[in-house]
Amino acid sequence: ADDGRWHLGHFGSVFPIRNAPGLWQAVARWNRECERPIHLDFFGVVNPEVAAALDAALPNQWTDHGYVSHREAVAAMQSMDALLMLQNRSESGRRAIPGKAFEYLALGKPLAVVTPSPSDLTDLIGEWGFPTMGYDDAEAAFDLLQQLHGHPGPEAHIRQAYTRTALTQRLSAHLNDLASR
Repeated sequence: ADDGRWHLGHFGSVFPIRNAPGLWQAVARWNRECERPIHLDFFGVVNPEVAAALDAALPNQWTDHGYVSHREAVAAMQSMDALLMLQNRSESGRRAIPGKAFEYLALGKPLAVVTPSPSDLTDLIGEWGFPTMGYDDAEAAFDLLQQLHGHPGPEAHIRQAYTRTALTQRLSAHLNDLASR
């Protein structure tokens, strides 16, 4: 979307367990203080409670696109300046790495990730060269936005390490190692 705004896109459902008021506050601050405003784009279900929080913090600064086909979602992901992942705020969220993280990585876009910390996702995203943020810390979220603005995205060798071919080769090497013991 080339409309002068910096588009941060989230793909998937946003329920109260994924609400990130610190990020909403940071985006509002960014839009008051910085030259290129951020616009949040949501593709999927946005729970009414979260929509109310977004409306309160970011009036006219976010769009609920609703459900779209996978093909439309991939095209929309490619048009975003950065991609947003909201992990569940729960104990199980600490131990889960959504497949969407790898889909986002493959697109080569900067990643904004809201997740419990410590968590497996925090560790992985850190290995990929991106910071993560908590749900309520507006200062940390603002810092993350500053780091992402103009970020080139994940390095090619990181993206390559998670292709099906590379992962299959690693698995094969581990199986060969086990078989030779």
